[in-house]
Amino acid sequence: MEAAEQTIEYQPKPDKRRWFDDECHKAFEEKNAAYKKWINRPARAKRMEYKRLGKIAHKICKIRKRKHMFNIIRDIEGNNKDKQIRNAYKEIVSLKAGFQPHADLCRGTNNEILSKEEKIKTRWKTYFQDLLTSPTTADQSNPLEATYTNQADTEEELEEEPPDILDIEIAVQSVNNNKSPDIDNIPVELYKKGGGLLLNKIHSFIKGIWMEEKMPTDWTKNITVPIYKNRGDKLQCQNYRRI
Repeated sequence: MEAAEQTIEYQPKPDKRRWFDDECHKAFEEKNAAYKKWINRPARAKRMEYKRLGKIAHKICKIRKRKHMFNIIRDIEGNNKDKQIRNAYKEIVSLKAGFQPHADLCRGTNNEILSKEEKIKTRWKTYFQDLLTSPTTADQSNPLEATYTNQADTEEELEEEPPDILDIEIAVQSVNNNKSPDIDNIPVELYKKGGGLLLNKIHSFIKGIWMEEKMPTDWTKNITVPIYKNRGDKLQCQNYRRI
């Protein structure tokens, strides 16, 4: 990850208010400064100055926001003509969604509201564990299961060769782009652009796992993100799906 940051540099997450530029920021700073002067030593002239700067800041933001909306619509039309459906869909979704407040609370098993961070984490963890754990319904006396067991005992296991470097390259290149990274926060695009040196490292790593027949501990962990289903109470865990 450090090598990737040194090569292509870290790209900060853009501000959702892309229309809020330096001029808007300066106008609001002047308005806030006038407000502080008016509050510290109230006077009619200072109050009028504060209102004047407030109108100017509001007008600047209105113009910038309208111009930004026009640019978004133009980009959607351009992406649609260029068959960039993914980019066009993202812009359309952002326009339709508008402002979405983030709920940091959730409800417990008894419908009580949880506000403490540890209790909220425990509630989400319990919910997804119950959701992903299915009860064992297999009958131990099933004749098909007995047949498979006897077949496994009588047949000799075929020893397969570990995957070669070509198999690893095909597997890496076949993964789709724009996928969410794992807990290491390394996107798949870095693996694809890593070149032969990284490919050899991955091959050696996979070959070692194949020979030892033991999965790394980090591979048994994953990140679960709750996604609201757009129906029901946002504080209820049952109204969320996982990715």
